Amino acid sequence: MDDYAWWREALATGSFTVNENEPQPGFYKTKRAGAWSPVAIWKKDGVLVAKDVTGMRNPHDIWVGCAKHPVSNVAAKKAFATGNFPGEIPAMGHNSGTLSLSEEIADVCASAMEWLRKLGGIKDKTAGDMAANWRAKLNDLKKRADVERETEKRPHLEASRAVDAKFKPVIEQAEAAANTLRDALTVFMRAEEAKARAEAEARHKAEMERVAKERARIAAE
Repeated sequence: MDDYAWWREALATGSFTVNENEPQPGFYKTKRAGAWSPVAIWKKDGVLVAKDVTGMRNPHDIWVGCAKHPVSNVAAKKAFATGNFPGEIPAMGHNSGTLSLSEEIADVCASAMEWLRKLGGIKDKTAGDMAANWRAKLNDLKKRADVERETEKRPHLEASRAVDAKFKPVIEQAEAAANTLRDALTVFMRAEEAKARAEAEARHKAEMERVAKERARIAAE
C-alpha cells in the first residue's frame, strides 16, 4: 500500500478533497509568522507522525493548515534545511527588525537587481518564481511606504510636501526595480510561449508525415 498516494495525486493534479480528520502522509507548506514553512507527515512504526520547523508535532494539530498546500519532497527538504522554498527570496530587513523602511527598500532593491544581474535573465521556472517573489516584495514595500507617507502627513498637512519628497525617491526606486523584473519576466514568458508553439507545430507536422507515409504504405500493399 502506498501511504503517499493521496499526496502524490494532490501534488500532480492540484485537485483534491481534504478530510480535516484524516491527515495524509506527504510534504506540505503552511503559513507561520506570515511566511511559508515546511511540514512533513509520515508513518513511523505504523503510527502517523509529523514534523515542522518547531520539531515533532501531532499531525492532527497541523493538518488543516497545510493540507491544501502540498509540495515536492525536494522543496520541503530545501525549506527544512535553508528556511526557504525554491523560488522564495530570503527574509530581509523588516523581518529582522534591524532596518528602517527606507533602508529595507534600498536593501531589497539592491539585492533584487544584483540577483537579476548575476542570473543574466529569467531562464527557468524557479528563476521566474523568484523574480515574481522579488517583485511582490518590492510592491509590498512600495505600498507600505505609501501608507506610512499618508499616515505621517495626515496630522501635518502643512508639511505634506516635505513628507512626499521624503518618500518619493524610495517609492520610485521600488517601482523601477519592480518594473525591471516585470520586463525580464515578460521576455521569459514570451520565449516560453514561442517555444511551446514551435513544439506543437513540430509534433503536428511529424504526425501528418507519419499518417501520409502510413497511407502510402497501405496503398502500395
